[in-house]
Amino acid sequence: MGTLFKTLFTLLILTPIVLLVVVWFALADRPLITDRTKLTPEDITRAKNIIKNNDPRQHPAGSRHTIRFTDKDLNLAGNYLLRQTAPGKLRVRTRAHTLNLAGTMRFRKLPRQFVNFVVQIKERRGQPELARVRVGSVNIPSPLAMWLLEYAIEEKKLQQEYALLKKTIERVEIDKDSVALTYQWDPSIVKKAQATILTHSTDQEALHSYHRELVRITRGGRLNRVSIVEAMVPMFRLAQARSQFSDPAEENKAMLSILAMWAGRGDLTTLVPNARQQPSSYRLTLRNRRDFGRHFLISAALAARSGNDISDAIGLEKELADAQTQSGFSFTDIAADRAGTRFGHFATESHDSAKRLQNTVANGLVESDFMPDISDMPEGLSANQFAIQYGGIGSPAYQRLIDDIDNRVSNSKIYYQ
Repeated sequence: MGTLFKTLFTLLILTPIVLLVVVWFALADRPLITDRTKLTPEDITRAKNIIKNNDPRQHPAGSRHTIRFTDKDLNLAGNYLLRQTAPGKLRVRTRAHTLNLAGTMRFRKLPRQFVNFVVQIKERRGQPELARVRVGSVNIPSPLAMWLLEYAIEEKKLQQEYALLKKTIERVEIDKDSVALTYQWDPSIVKKAQATILTHSTDQEALHSYHRELVRITRGGRLNRVSIVEAMVPMFRLAQARSQFSDPAEENKAMLSILAMWAGRGDLTTLVPNARQQPSSYRLTLRNRRDFGRHFLISAALAARSGNDISDAIGLEKELADAQTQSGFSFTDIAADRAGTRFGHFATESHDSAKRLQNTVANGLVESDFMPDISDMPEGLSANQFAIQYGGIGSPAYQRLIDDIDNRVSNSKIYYQ
């Protein structure tokens, strides 16, 4: 009996020590991945074309289709998904029957801030299998890695969705520089996916709260022409109050999502299903321009949820498309986009910046506090005019104007209060 007690006592002492040692070797002082995958307007266009050309809703239920993603597509999508979890970078590379992922996640509050990981996936008979997993300098056996994945799925109550995904994707082919997925189309997938996103969203209660507040603010004001400040100030006051008991960055994220969907005349029921009332439509203005308010709020929400690169690239891609139409390429719209991006980033960058922005806006502000004067910026340029005057995206002349916009935005009063 004494030997048994000694063994149990030894295990109680050694187990936490072993776990601490494992955690320590899983962390690192330096990131494994330092290069940055930059999202461009061309990438946005390609993503749109992939969705458009492979939209399964045009096919009958039960039909089979194959969609192919290049290494660049996988890198962009992977980095986007990783940023939803924590700041970090991901590098994806494929070769015949093998997909290699290397990534870095940063946690500023840890003594060693970086978690570096390497994952290798092998294609065997058209199905993916985990071949290698390493976190820091700790190698995790594949069976244990699969058990941890299944445990996480169970903890998140995603077993049905995981089973549906495995059933839908029938074959995976990993080639050099690309991955092809063969799937069987089931129309119920979209509804199930939407339900999953809404059910497992951490900010559903917040979204409903901000939706109710927007309904209250806009009651009886259909089609009124008002500054976006009139909607932002009371919404930020609510965020300020709610943040006494929750994460201010998450509150700002939820609040900006509601404002952006409303400003863009989107379907708010995708965020707040079964809402009994909807906010009235306003003719939102910023710097006396209706389009600026929409550009600003949508870019702010994109930056808050997805990061600066995606927000900037989407805004630029739209302007390049407009250059082919009567509206033309406008640096003024780009300025409104980049001001919104800066605002959304500041609103969610950290606990301190989120609280600081809430306090500043809740106390009242004017448009010039966050949106600089851009009346001297070129706008309405045709594709030919844009090419003659600026040479193209990234040219010295173009970059000088973008730098000027960024400097004006960064010098806005709201970021120095």
